[in-house]
Amino acid sequence: MKRPNLKRALLPVILIGGLMTINGQVKQSIDHTSQLKTLSFTEREYAEVLLLVSTNTGESPGGAIATFEQIGGDSTYTDTVPESGTLTFPEVWVGEYNLTVTKEGYEPYTNVINIQGEYYIEEVLLLEELVPPDNLEAEANCKDVYLEWTHNPTVKTRRSENRKIPTQAGNNSRETNQREFIGFNVYKEGVLLNEEPLSETEYTDENSLGGTFGYCATAVYSTGESGSTDTVNVEVDFITPPDNLEGYKINWVDIQLEWDEPLPQQYYPLQWDDGENYTSIGTEDEYDFSVASRWYPEDLGVYDSMYLDKISFYPTEENCEYYA
Repeated sequence: MKRPNLKRALLPVILIGGLMTINGQVKQSIDHTSQLKTLSFTEREYAEVLLLVSTNTGESPGGAIATFEQIGGDSTYTDTVPESGTLTFPEVWVGEYNLTVTKEGYEPYTNVINIQGEYYIEEVLLLEELVPPDNLEAEANCKDVYLEWTHNPTVKTRRSENRKIPTQAGNNSRETNQREFIGFNVYKEGVLLNEEPLSETEYTDENSLGGTFGYCATAVYSTGESGSTDTVNVEVDFITPPDNLEGYKINWVDIQLEWDEPLPQQYYPLQWDDGENYTSIGTEDEYDFSVASRWYPEDLGVYDSMYLDKISFYPTEENCEYYA
C-alpha cells in the first residue's frame, strides 16, 4: 500500500499596516507593526549551579543542607551536600536567590546571589560554631560573688547570627582557620572582669560594691568570642559584717565565740570633679541660689541599695549659711 504524501498546508500571510490577509480574507492583526517583537531563542532560562562546600575544621561537609529561595518568585531548590562537598543543581531558573547552607555544629552560611549565564559557581566555607558557656549560676557571700558555669563545645546550644557575604561567584572571602578553644571571659554590667581568658569554669568577684549586678560569661576561641550566657542578676549586701570571728571550746557541749566590731564602712565617692577646686561664683552682694550635681539613672545602677552618707563641697565664702 502506497503511503500518502503528507504536506503541511501553508497559509499565505501578508501583514498590511494593522490588517492581516489570510486566503484573501482581511482580518485585524493582533499587534500593529510598530509593536511587533522579535523572539530570541538564545536567551537562557536555566543555569547549572555548582556549590563547592568545605569546613574550617577540615571535616567533611557531608549532610549539610543547601537551599535556594528565589527573591520575588516562588522557586525553591534544596538538596543535601555529599561527602565530597561538591553539589550540583543541573537546572535552576536564572534570577536572584537567597542561598543558605546549614550543618549541625556550624554557623549558617547565607548569601544573596544573582544566577545568570550558563553556569554559576559558589564556594561555601562553613565555620565551626562558637559555642557559648551554659548554666551560669551566681551566689553572693558578703561582698564576694561566686560564679560557676558549664561548657560543652561539642554540643550546639545557640545559633549565631547569619552573615551577609558580598555576591561573588567562584570566590569566598572567609579564610580557613582551625578553631581552638582558649578560655572564658566574665562580664559584670557589660564590663570585662578578667585580664586574661580563664581556664576554669568558675570565677569569684571579690569585694564587690553593694547593689544588684548582672553577670554573664562567654567562651573565647582562636576564631573569635562566642555569644554570652543568659545574664544572672545578683544582689550584694553593702552592710559590713563583724570582723575576726574566733571560737573556743569550753567543754564537751559549749563553745565560746568572739569577734570584733565591723570595720569602718567603706565609702565610694561619686563625683564629676578631680578633687581640686578651680573657681567659684561671685555676686558681690547677698544672694540665695542652689547648686547640684546631676547623674543619669544608668550612672547610678551600681550604687543601688547603698546609703547617701556624706555630701562634700567647697565653701568659698565664710560669712554665709549652707544647707544640704
